[in-house]
Order: sequence, then structure tokens, then C-alpha cells
Amino acid sequence: MLDYDYLIIGGGIAGTSAAETIRRADASARIAILEAEPDFLYSKVLLPDFVKGEVDLNKVMLRSIVNYEKNRIDFYPETVVSKIDFGRRDVFADERVFSYEKLLIASGGKVKVWKFEAGFPDKVFRLQTLVDATRLKEFLERRKPARALVVGGGFIAIEFMNIFKHFGIQTKLLSRDRFFWANFLDERGHSFLDNIFGDSKIEIVTSDEVREISEREDDLEVLTQGGAGIATDIVAAGIGLLRNFDFAGGVLNTGRGIFVDEFMLAEFKSGLGGNVWAAGDAAEYVDPYSGRRKVFGNWTHGFLTGHAAGLSMTGSKKPFRSVASYSVSFLGVPVAVIGTVDNQLAEEAFSDADNMGRKYGRFFLKGGKLIGALLLGAQKDTPRVIKMIESGEIIDRNIFKFT
Repeated sequence: MLDYDYLIIGGGIAGTSAAETIRRADASARIAILEAEPDFLYSKVLLPDFVKGEVDLNKVMLRSIVNYEKNRIDFYPETVVSKIDFGRRDVFADERVFSYEKLLIASGGKVKVWKFEAGFPDKVFRLQTLVDATRLKEFLERRKPARALVVGGGFIAIEFMNIFKHFGIQTKLLSRDRFFWANFLDERGHSFLDNIFGDSKIEIVTSDEVREISEREDDLEVLTQGGAGIATDIVAAGIGLLRNFDFAGGVLNTGRGIFVDEFMLAEFKSGLGGNVWAAGDAAEYVDPYSGRRKVFGNWTHGFLTGHAAGLSMTGSKKPFRSVASYSVSFLGVPVAVIGTVDNQLAEEAFSDADNMGRKYGRFFLKGGKLIGALLLGAQKDTPRVIKMIESGEIIDRNIFKFT
């Protein structure tokens, strides 16, 4: 039995941020991190740049054993949690048992199982972990493929397309949705994206998905449900994540993530509650601006929720309150996602674009108040949008005119 005051499941940015926050507040505490991956904390934000050769591995790695030893944080790599006994406060991982006084679940997400992946491990790729990025980097350097097929419609799909554009690889996108980002955009926004795809010479196949994959000499032949045949050298699967908390055994209240309150304290279904927190991708919190429960899986949000959980675990009563935001380059066009952006969650939404087709914005409202925005080519407006969401004021639509 390994005993700890603070036990953290997940060594990503949320778990590491929490551990280091706890150490600053509690100099004598026994702290441990259980991490399923083999590596110490690394920057997932920099993985695409690592694949492209723009940064080396030393830049990607953010912590070493020296950092954990200095902070007196025990780090257990390749430690997969299988079960938690919340009553006894025991965590079972492999053949070890860890006991805790306070527990943080910051286990992030795991890739969805894709039945086509197992048959072609050397030609079907993901981009979720450092191991994934290293595999892809080595393949691109070794094979120098001419054609790539990206499957999916989210941010990982964008990163794959950015990488293939960097290497001059002819790329097709296959998405089951009618449009890319169908839940975010309107027709005007879809036209804006079509121009971006066209400028980058990326062919889009929408309202379709993979039916089967076969190998033909050195190529892959992808047959879609709609009957299209696509020959490619590589398939990049950007099909999303599942939140990773199966080990909780149905004891916690969950939706897409673990329900938490404003202090990141987890909700229990029964009377076992207390002494368990969640942060990062694993946490589903109530956004104070939209009033909606949401999960938000990006680096900054992981850091902030991990820090908030660490404060709460050491006695702080400061509620978590932040406008979640994310930025990415979409084939050379800067994109900012701010707050709650979903056509189905907002009471109303409107958009605007400039006449030259260089800027587009879609704005989401509840009760006349701004709760989120998606900006294409207008990232400089991000601070202004965040302030307007934080203000909670009724907005004038004309303030967002790009024309």
C-alpha cells in the first residue's frame, strides 16, 4: 500500500498544474501523480510543430525527473488505473494499491476505437500523444508520401491538414457531417471555409465515412459508405476523444465528463461524496456565462482548471471562473474559439464577414448577452470578445461589423 495525502490520476497539464499548486500551498504533503503514458509532461500544443521539424524534442518536453524530485512529487509513468474504491479511498493500478486523503481525476481523454486502425498500424495514424507524433514524424521522413486522407471534422483533423500542407502532400478530407464544423457555422461560414480549403487545394468529401480499407501494393484503398474509392499513402484519423474515467465505476455523476461544482469538486451519485476533484478534459463544469454544462479540452483550460483544483484541494474557496478559449491556424488562417460556440446551445446566433473574404465571425447569444464567438481571420478581436462575455451586458450586434 502506497499512502499519499494528494493523489492525482493524470500527468498532463491539468494534473501537473494541480500538483505544483498543491506543493506551493502545502510544503509537507505527500503528493503523487499516476500517468498512463510513458513520458513526463510534454506540450501537446507543440506536437504538430514537432512533426513538421520546426521544434525539437527538448522544446516539446516541459518537465524532467529533476522537476518532480525538486517539488517532491512522486511520478509513476505507465501506470494505468483500473478501479477506485471511494469508500476506502484506494486506487488500484496494475498490481499496486495507492491510498489517498484527497484525489484529483485529471485523466484527460483517450482516442475512440476505430475498427480500421488495427489492420494497418504502419499507415493509419493518430495525433493525440507524443508516441503518436513520433510515429507520424518518422513515417513522413521515411516514406515521403504524396497523398494523404484525413478522416474527421474537428481540431485534430485541422492539425493533420496543416502538417500535410507543410510537406506539400496532396490531401483529401472525409467528414460524416454535411459541412466542416456543422455545429458552429452558418452557410456564410461554410462558404468562408470552402475558400480556405480551395486555396490550399484540399478536396472535401462530406456526408460520408469510411466503409472499408484495403491494401494495394504500397497504397491504401479507402472505400466510403457513399461508394467513393480513395487511393492514399496514409490515413490520418482525427475522429475525436472519449473522456477517460471508466475506472470510476459509475459512482460519480457524469455526462461527457465528471460533473464538478465551481470549486472543481466532483459530484457523487450516492452519499460517498467529498475529497474527490476533477480537472482538465475529464471535468464537466457549469459555464458561469452561458449557464450550460460543458467540457473544454485545450491546454490553457487544462492549466487553469488544474490550478483551480489544486487551490480547492488545499482549502481555497475561490470559485473557478474563466472564459474558455482556443486558437489554432486553419491552413494559414488564424482561428479563435471563445466561450460557448454551438448552434444548439445558444438561444440565437448571428454572423458577419468582410467583403474581401478575409474575416468571418459567428457570435452566440443567450438573453441578449454574448456567450461565445468563433473568429476566422479576426483573432485580434479575441480580448474584446472575452471582455464582453465577462461583462454580462446586453450587446449591440453592430459592434461586430467587419465590413
